[in-house]
Amino acid sequence: MQILLLAGWIIATFGWLRPIVAAINYLSAKPYSRQTLQWIHGVLFVCAGVVGIVGTAVFSIRLLSIEPLAPSILETGYLICGVGLVGWWVADVIEWQRACRRSVDEECHLQRLSWKNALQHHPGASRLLGLPGNEVLMLEVAQRIIRCEGLPEVASGLSIAHLSDVHFREGMPLEYFRAVFEELGRLRPDLYIFTGDLHDDPDCLRWVPELFGSLHAPLGCYFVLGNHDWHADHVNARIALEDAGWIDLAGRVLPLRDPSGEIVIAGTEFPWMGDLPPFASMPDNRFRILASHTPDLWRWAVDQHVHLMLAGHTHGGQCRLPILGPVFAPSVDGVRYAGGLYKKNSMYLHVSRGISGKDRLRFGCLPEITRFVLKCSPRTELTRPKAAEASHENGS
Repeated sequence: MQILLLAGWIIATFGWLRPIVAAINYLSAKPYSRQTLQWIHGVLFVCAGVVGIVGTAVFSIRLLSIEPLAPSILETGYLICGVGLVGWWVADVIEWQRACRRSVDEECHLQRLSWKNALQHHPGASRLLGLPGNEVLMLEVAQRIIRCEGLPEVASGLSIAHLSDVHFREGMPLEYFRAVFEELGRLRPDLYIFTGDLHDDPDCLRWVPELFGSLHAPLGCYFVLGNHDWHADHVNARIALEDAGWIDLAGRVLPLRDPSGEIVIAGTEFPWMGDLPPFASMPDNRFRILASHTPDLWRWAVDQHVHLMLAGHTHGGQCRLPILGPVFAPSVDGVRYAGGLYKKNSMYLHVSRGISGKDRLRFGCLPEITRFVLKCSPRTELTRPKAAEASHENGS
């Protein structure tokens, strides 16, 4: 019995940490000021510390006691609830493992690059970059083919390069970003889409003309900003990107200058800045692409009949534990959409792990850039020829 109680205390203490982690993830997704978020995180981490200390103390008392101690009603309730909360962790792990094994794209090619040996001792680089296992100075280049319902047949083969969360700041070598943007240039997409968090240090906005200004695409380069830009200097960040030739999508719906004339692209920085884009101003039969900093708007996007939603913000969880996966992600959905490609009804949702971050640590979570090639879904390919045949018969 005593052994079961000791095991129960270990499991229950782990379980009671789950609602604290959920609160951190949920509240971090809200548009609070930086000071308020720091206060919230401080309080919640203190709560986590108290849970850990109490659990360790009671476990130690029971372990060292000569005679078995009968559990009190309070202790029994704590144990039952804590063990039950472990099921929350288990459900998260199962969902994460399923997501890792679920393939929703037609084809995917991955290339992994590293500049760690060359740049970890670079002058001005943070010492954290050289930690064993830290993947901050690495990059995964993904090439994905997806079949989209509603894509005009003439637009089949449209390519989009998605980048997010560069977080320009001192302590990250400029040479790393130069190498990443060189890889972005090699992708040669029809359009680039950047989904926010340009900088943490306003002094580093001077990097924008060289890096973002080096990218060009036939159908344009588009951007929205993120919460870190809101905290730092979103006014000058927006000006810097526009001066580099990028098109501001915040709160707008624009027609894409593609041959079909049936594709629109929209963007939002909600809930930190601006409004949601007015899709109602566009015909319902348009293929809709949405750039959003946070993935939390995916439910709204599904209601708006968006076909492809690109987001960032969560950094893939930034540090992923073996088997368990990510623990922290600033999202109302927790780590469920921390990073990857998802299918929600007829909409694809891609959540980028981003290129960098304010905290210069990444474990089991490579920075990424992704090139998508969009193709017509089988349903679209079958439907459109039939419509053409019908119009031909009516004409005859």
